[in-house]
Amino acid sequence: LHEIGHAFGLNHCQEDCVMNPPKVISEWDLRREDFCERCFLELKRNVKGKAD
Repeated sequence: LHEIGHAFGLNHCQEDCVMNPPKVISEWDLRREDFCERCFLELKRNVKGKAD
């Protein structure tokens, strides 16, 4: 999901979010599995913009 976020124009995030990458690979399984509100809204704007 993280890489799909990048494909739709999202950058890394500092919130509790799938777009906030862990510092070490072993933390991936402890991370949130969805987007925070800010990233979700940006994702919706980006997808809508591509559909226009």
